[in-house]
Amino acid sequence: MPNLNPSSPSFLADLQTHYFPDIPHDPSSLSWLQPSPPPSPSSSHAPSNPSISPYHPASTATSISPAALRFSLTGTLLAPRTSLSIPTTHGLHHHAADPEAAGYTIPELATLARSTLPAQRCLAWQVLGRFLYRLGVGEFGERGSALFEGLWAVVEREGVVVGMLAEAGGGSSGSKNESTAATAASNAARIGKHASARAWATEAVWLWRKAAYHCAYTHTLDSSIIDILVTPPSKQVIYQYATISYYYHFWYKCATL
Repeated sequence: MPNLNPSSPSFLADLQTHYFPDIPHDPSSLSWLQPSPPPSPSSSHAPSNPSISPYHPASTATSISPAALRFSLTGTLLAPRTSLSIPTTHGLHHHAADPEAAGYTIPELATLARSTLPAQRCLAWQVLGRFLYRLGVGEFGERGSALFEGLWAVVEREGVVVGMLAEAGGGSSGSKNESTAATAASNAARIGKHASARAWATEAVWLWRKAAYHCAYTHTLDSSIIDILVTPPSKQVIYQYATISYYYHFWYKCATL
């Protein structure tokens, strides 16, 4: 039995050599399992390079773009130091930008919201709903502040609200313009209906309305989307959401025993 050291830089190669010597493999397919190498002074990831992400362990950035800010599953803001200190066992790490950092950016959540995989859309709407609520109640600053307006600009650019309303409305939209918001709505219509995704999107809309955030910005939405916003959810959607919430809390209670 070979003595394999999981901490060795060549652990994956040693594992393949000892246990699967005759199986062809592509080392690049396992590159995402490797820790990021420390940046060299001449690399694009060097700390002195202004293009390095603020969430990179070697970053010395003093400012962060709103689109690069990361949030937890409950919509709370994760500062770079906090994000880098969270262990991978918390389920907040993923293979997108800044794999060393925990949390999701708004553009990453918007991408998940356009996924054809319902589970990814459910996660996106769950987090986005909580984020929009926190944004609406002023947790990230008052309306008119740089952070508030910057985050809302990212939400508008990614078509988050229109996609959320289209999902909550059953995957249909009457928007006819060619903006990003219209594209998001048409994507939601093309993806199709899914009970869980629709329920989470409905909850996200409810949280958004509860924070009274839409009052100052409904002029930016299509009239058909506003109709969806002011229309109460159907009894079927409420029942679906209640069922999902029951099983979610039951699972969470069992998982924390």
